[in-house]
Amino acid sequence: MTSPDPSELLPLLQRAVNAIRHAAALQGDGGPQEIAAQEAVHAASRALIDHLVAIGAGHDDLQEPVTWDCNALCMLAGLYAAAGRRGDAAAALQEAEATATAHGDLTRQLLVAIDIADAALAGGAFSRALATLLAQRERLPATLDPELQINPHIKLGEALAQTFNWLGDTVRAEAEIVRTETQLRALQARQDIDAGRMLAFFRSSAGIQLHYQRAMTLLDGERFAEAAAAFDALEPTYVRINPASAAAMRFCRAKIAAGLGDAASALAILDAVRPDFETVPWLSQKLGVFRTLRARILLDAGRGPEALEDAAAGVALQSVAEAKETLWSAHWQHARALAVARHDPMPSYDEAISSLDRLRVGSLGYRLDNLYLRARRPMVDEAVATAVARGDGPRCVRYIDAVKSRFLAAALAAGPPPPPDPVLADRLDDLSAAIDSQIAHPGAQDDRAETLIAQRAAVLERMRLDRGELMPPPLEIGALLDRLRARGRAALQLYLARGRVTALLLHEGELLLDTLDLGDGAGGALATYAANLRLPLPSRLDFDPARLGLDAAALVPSALLERACAAGSLLVSPHGALNILPWAALPFGGQRLFERVPVAIVPNIATIPALSARSPAAGRAALFGDPKDAALTAAERPAVLGPGLEELAALYGAHRLIAPPVIGEAATLAGFRALAKLAATHAEAGDRPMLHLACHGAFEFGDPAGSGLKLADRRLTAAELALRPSPFGEVTMAACSTGVRPDRIGDVQLFGDDLVGLPASLLESGAASVLVSTTIAGAQASQAFCTAYHAHRLRGTDAVVACASVQRALLAEGRHKLRDWIGFTLYAA
Repeated sequence: MTSPDPSELLPLLQRAVNAIRHAAALQGDGGPQEIAAQEAVHAASRALIDHLVAIGAGHDDLQEPVTWDCNALCMLAGLYAAAGRRGDAAAALQEAEATATAHGDLTRQLLVAIDIADAALAGGAFSRALATLLAQRERLPATLDPELQINPHIKLGEALAQTFNWLGDTVRAEAEIVRTETQLRALQARQDIDAGRMLAFFRSSAGIQLHYQRAMTLLDGERFAEAAAAFDALEPTYVRINPASAAAMRFCRAKIAAGLGDAASALAILDAVRPDFETVPWLSQKLGVFRTLRARILLDAGRGPEALEDAAAGVALQSVAEAKETLWSAHWQHARALAVARHDPMPSYDEAISSLDRLRVGSLGYRLDNLYLRARRPMVDEAVATAVARGDGPRCVRYIDAVKSRFLAAALAAGPPPPPDPVLADRLDDLSAAIDSQIAHPGAQDDRAETLIAQRAAVLERMRLDRGELMPPPLEIGALLDRLRARGRAALQLYLARGRVTALLLHEGELLLDTLDLGDGAGGALATYAANLRLPLPSRLDFDPARLGLDAAALVPSALLERACAAGSLLVSPHGALNILPWAALPFGGQRLFERVPVAIVPNIATIPALSARSPAAGRAALFGDPKDAALTAAERPAVLGPGLEELAALYGAHRLIAPPVIGEAATLAGFRALAKLAATHAEAGDRPMLHLACHGAFEFGDPAGSGLKLADRRLTAAELALRPSPFGEVTMAACSTGVRPDRIGDVQLFGDDLVGLPASLLESGAASVLVSTTIAGAQASQAFCTAYHAHRLRGTDAVVACASVQRALLAEGRHKLRDWIGFTLYAA
């Protein structure tokens, strides 16, 4: 083998420089010539890198050609993707990542990772894109490093802002911009960094890019007047630096005009820039989005017949371009245009819902999943209403399930989570402990608690992202009908939109559809009931829906309820404000619903097979609770201590308990973890025990991850339960308010109708069923309820039937007031 000749270096270098100059001259062409030019840059820079490695060049000597090669590969990835060569695009990014990792510095590695995230984002893989970007943020030094300059900080801030914009979280997008602008100002104030003309230009350019991201954030957040002002300030400079962007800027102006209700101006702008979108290569990639916007503006302006051509073109062009993130909107506008033209819109609604659902390949957590749906829920509401008008039950079920419990459904289908990253798990525990300490001593430290809660939310989000892409459960209605009939069950799916309840009953192989308009009385009673759940010392009288005039027949068509009561048991999937009610205890026909049929709750219809397939408890139990904590208030203490766990311990006997009850001072977080570890050894042998928790519970409306159970040392939170695999087959909780289901968390409306807090966490971690109370529960009534329920389960009674048997018995006996146990709700299938 011949040794490399150092004299070859200069020709290789000249070849790379010439290739770069040629590619620069063709940049923006977007066609085969530009692809060939960038391939030449890659080949030349790769040859130069290989030669430098062979002659033993130092790390610093490699950085320039590594930069050339990575830039060329990332450019090629975009060009290949635009040309429909998806495989080549992915391969180019993989090679860029390998080159940067092997030879590049931290800056180059970060910039390549950002390009990889951008490609994932364009492909609709939101969880992968966000996970990649957040991981890169952890690699950046906390303070600006002169060696890194500002480029990766700026690029990462822009990429995160763009990702949050796409996901509908404009609040976090704006926070990223502010954070990055602060870093840029800090760099500009540094005296030890060269302030030459090139760097000054770069700083100016970076600032302009951030201004552009801010304008787009305002536009995506539908703050149209502010967006118009932002573009007024930005456009002259932006277009001067990048003249090719003029048409794209005008396109944004059209969206602003449409948002402000000026359809005529919006259409005039679009018609003026249309030739650019049809002829300029990089703009032509967005022609499908352009045509879809034009169709929407025409439809909103009442010019529906004119919109059909644009709508159809938008679908065709975006399908060819594989524009996964925006294709749902193209199909939606096509459906609207077809309806106006008196054609069948349902196949287009099918495609719109399917396009939306295909993006659900990873749980982002309740916040991002729900914010993402904010702009998409009107489409779903419209699709459901259209299907209802046509009496199309199967489509209604599919459409509704596409936006119900999105956060939880994919996780349930995937099964219990794997053991978490130890570093992140420890960080989560530390934050929860610190938050608990702050909450226990409120006052001057309130701001500190808010900061810690935000940090915990970030860790929890990161842990969920690390699970990778989770596919939603398939909804096969025929198979589900067969499953329900074989088990003697019925399922009732509800959807509340614009004051109307759409109800679908799956029973005896049939799917029945009906609707009911909520009257002012029912709507007002629901609002009062929801307000009572938030009271510091709520009036328990009003926890009985009957006292507020709420009857099941006022919420669900009576004919469907009568049919449902003929089933062996009923699985209800409520929606929106209907989630707050104790469904089993709703009055119906002079009785409580549980007197007519056993009732359980499911997050959505598609989760029934996944929950049904989980192994229930196998006759053994673990008992935990009655923590002795002097910090408990007088109001809390009666709800916690009561008669203790003696009755349950006697019921199971020592031979059926996996360990003596963990109570009193031993009922700490460490005690719970030790009990779970012991239960895991039984679960590995196929003997999953039941867990009973007797603790004071709290639901945090502004921070559901912080909802939890008060232990002897601190709170055990939903966040800590959710992402650790649970060895317990079933969980029962004698704890107040642990099953509350709000329709809003802080500033986020739950457009995805998520189950949050402890029930969601326990199901996500692997439990087959969870028994909780949605309201304040009396200590003696809770003890009686749970003991009787466990006795039924020990005899082999089905969980749903066991719950109803206890409810009927307690009602008939009358020893415990209904208000003290009315909130007990079973999540099971």
